[in-house]
Amino acid sequence: MTRRYLALSLPSLPVDRLRRQNPDWAAQPVAVWATIGNRRCLTATDAPGLHPGQALADAQAIRPDAVFAEADPAADAALLDRLALWALRFTPLAAVDGEDGLLLDTTGVEALFGGEQALLVTVLESFRTGGYRAQGAIAGTPGCAAALARSAPRPLVLPPGDEPAALLPLPLAALRLPPDIIQGLARLGLQRIGDLLRQPRGPLARRFGR
Repeated sequence: MTRRYLALSLPSLPVDRLRRQNPDWAAQPVAVWATIGNRRCLTATDAPGLHPGQALADAQAIRPDAVFAEADPAADAALLDRLALWALRFTPLAAVDGEDGLLLDTTGVEALFGGEQALLVTVLESFRTGGYRAQGAIAGTPGCAAALARSAPRPLVLPPGDEPAALLPLPLAALRLPPDIIQGLARLGLQRIGDLLRQPRGPLARRFGR
């Protein structure tokens, strides 16, 4: 049987967690910040005009009406663990994937939901009903499903065998590499997965690790 995987990306998880804990914030934009090196920067936000990586002081000046909360990675990780357990209603195999994702092995369960497209819609709607903004994709490998969930403009069910072609145009950030590696590859002019795949592996591995 061909394996199939449903990946979920929850890029707004810190904000969604705070909104669920503080219902009175419903009418206000929310931003989460953390100390990175010697700077205080936003790590997540749903406030128009603000973006992750922005200096906290600049963000406060731009949106004085927003709620600014310090990041709590431990709370986010604990929530992600709980969401992985909650996702077992859709499949017997679900796991945390990185800091903001889940991976569900959906091999053979799609018939219970009326097909893979219906399964993906059901899962995404369930998370949104629970107050969590999610992006999702189904593919034949965990890495491809995760990359598409983080990068595709809309929910996507990829037919078996289309994984190589689907990965080529995606940005390198879809691979969930550390930011310093992404920046190093960008300095070499490598922006997309296709750019990376065309390079000899030996030199890249020596410079950036396996």
